[in-house]
Amino acid sequence: MTHFAGARAVRILALAWLAVGFWAAAPATAQFRHPLDGLTAQEQMMEKPEVWRVINPNVIGPLGYPVSYEIKAGHNAVSLLTEDDFPRRRAGFVDHHLWVTPQRDNERFAAGDFPTQSKGGDGLPAWTKANRPVENTDIVLWYTMGFHHLPRSEDWPVMPTARHDFELRPFDFFPRNPALDLPKTP
Repeated sequence: MTHFAGARAVRILALAWLAVGFWAAAPATAQFRHPLDGLTAQEQMMEKPEVWRVINPNVIGPLGYPVSYEIKAGHNAVSLLTEDDFPRRRAGFVDHHLWVTPQRDNERFAAGDFPTQSKGGDGLPAWTKANRPVENTDIVLWYTMGFHHLPRSEDWPVMPTARHDFELRPFDFFPRNPALDLPKTP
């Protein structure tokens, strides 16, 4: 059983008269909420950096914290289509960078089973509106990755590779960096 948590970095003024501050993590756990109010749908925002994690509260790591995986987002973009644009309505999953749903075998496609025949609202938007609990259950994270390509003359006749990625990183599994124990090379 797992759950999803986010931690937004917030600035804290240590000494206001010196304007000295530091960053701290303000943790939050996904609850039984509507996606616009809660953590079941998230956007990447440079002005509000966050860490997204899938936590197993039933397994404690060597330093006393629950083990988890961090979703480390890479470069991303938001849709330039308007909300009433038909392709965007059919592909409602592009409205958020990250969605969290309880695992269901029949929920396999982010846009629903038949996106080309949809009037919109199927898939992730419908599943998260159901306000199903995502704590202490098997969950699915749906990461939406996007990019905008403004063609340039060097892209023709063959465009070079454009690369986008994300990482799933262990969090609190180890007491220190496991690469420190690698044997020395001869």
